[in-house]
Order: sequence, then C-alpha cells, then structure tokens
Amino acid sequence: MIELKGVTKQYKGNIAVVSNINITIENGMFGLLGPNGAGKSTLLRMLATLQKPTTGTICVNGMTMENDAHRIRGVIGYLPQTFQAQPLMTGREFLDYVALMKGISHTAARKRMVEEMLEEVNLTAKSKDKVKTYSGGMRQRLGIAQAMIGDPSVLIVDEPTAGLDPEERVRFRNLLNRFSSNRIVLLSTHIVADIETSCDQLAVLNQGELQYVGHPDGLAAHAEGKVWQVKVSDEQFVHIQPDELVSAKRLDRGVLCRIVSVKKPAYVEAIAVTPSLEDGYLALLGGAK
Repeated sequence: MIELKGVTKQYKGNIAVVSNINITIENGMFGLLGPNGAGKSTLLRMLATLQKPTTGTICVNGMTMENDAHRIRGVIGYLPQTFQAQPLMTGREFLDYVALMKGISHTAARKRMVEEMLEEVNLTAKSKDKVKTYSGGMRQRLGIAQAMIGDPSVLIVDEPTAGLDPEERVRFRNLLNRFSSNRIVLLSTHIVADIETSCDQLAVLNQGELQYVGHPDGLAAHAEGKVWQVKVSDEQFVHIQPDELVSAKRLDRGVLCRIVSVKKPAYVEAIAVTPSLEDGYLALLGGAK
C-alpha cells in the first residue's frame, strides 16, 4: 500500500508544483491522469525517492520515505518519462547490468530473468543489437523491461506508451495488467485511453492539485448531461469553441461533432449522448461551460 498525506513540493520562490496530495493506493492498476505540466512527473519522482517532499509524508508498504528511503528503493521499479540506456551495450547486456545492480547476483537466475523480460517486451530478436540502433519505441520497451526486472512490488511508469505504436501499446497495457495482479502498478499518462482500458482506480492532477480520486465511472459521471452529438456544416464548425470539442469526424457533407457543454449547443439537431471517460475528464478540467 502507498499512502500520501499532505504531500507538497515547492521550489524556489515557494512555487508549489504539487500541493497537498492525499491518496491511498492499493494493489492493482492505479492511473494518474493529467495534462502536461500538471505535476505528475514531480509526484512520481518523489514516490521513487528521487526527490523529497517539502512537506507531508509518503509511506510505501509500511516504510516511510523519511526513514526508509533505501529500503523503499528495493521494492520499486521505475520508468521515468525520459529514459536513457547505455548506447554501446546490447539490449541483453543492459538488462543484465540492471539486474546485477538490483542485487540479482546468481548468474543463472539473472540470465533467466533477462530472457523473460526480453520476451515480455518483444525484444528477443533484437537483444544482441546495440541500444544505439534501437528505434524510439524499442528503447521505450527496453525501459519497461528494466523497470520490471527484480519483480518489484511497486511499479511506477511515467508516460510509458510514448513512442509505442498501437499494437505495442495494447501489448504493454496487457503486460501491466498481468503484472498488477498482486502488486501496485502506478501508471501516469495524459492519454485517457491508457487509463480507460487498464485502471480500476485513478486520480486526476491539474496544476499540482488533485481534482478527482476514485473509479473511472465516477469521472465519466462528471459529464452526465453535458455531452452532445451534432452534425454541422463546415461554416458552423469553425465557430465551435476548441475547448468544448471532444472529436470531429468529417462526413461527405458536414462534420459530426462531439461537444462537452453545460448548455445544449445552439443547433436543433444536437442530441445528448452517454459520456465517456474522456468526456468526464474534459468536463472536470473545465471543458464544460
């Protein structure tokens, strides 16, 4: 279990990047959703013991960040938003190095774990190639593998699907779901689809403050009665406010729009539709006016 109580991070000038965060996270997939610059990466770096909170307490599996940071590092796997690997190593050599640094000294056990991780992230065929030859997506998969080595009880991944193609993204989400069966997996992203298909619990962070904590259905409910679908002409389309527009599909004649708005749009043909998680997210962050 992870418990954050009153966690605040301030930098010079007393600017709070993260402010008064109170969350309890239990086993399973937990999503941290928010726009770029919301403070998600700062919060994850504190959880990974890379930064200390200015105020507040963080407790991981009964260990406090203040007194047990070294022990906490031993149970955490972490994939930062920007992942770097030694470019002159092969993928297999790099994972072997990471496993050794994590204290897996038994050669046969370490080799078996590395091979399992390479298979999990679909890099076995490229495992003998140097990391410098890897594409962005392959490097991201290598980063995912290094975070999972050592069977951590807490896995923290920051924007992990960046650079992955659709097939890889689905594969990765399935991998995290399997991994979270008896562990905590904390998935931070600004991509709503990554949360919608994977997480039973989530939090929304915006401008350093918690806006919502709970089940995805509860977030979708924020847009109840505020989501509309309407077909408009090209001339009408240009007058729709960008922050209200969820999606737009061009038809043979006109554009089919999905709009988040407290009031029914000024079109006779507009009909109310069932809100999605993305609709609720946009409504929560101010898209419904």
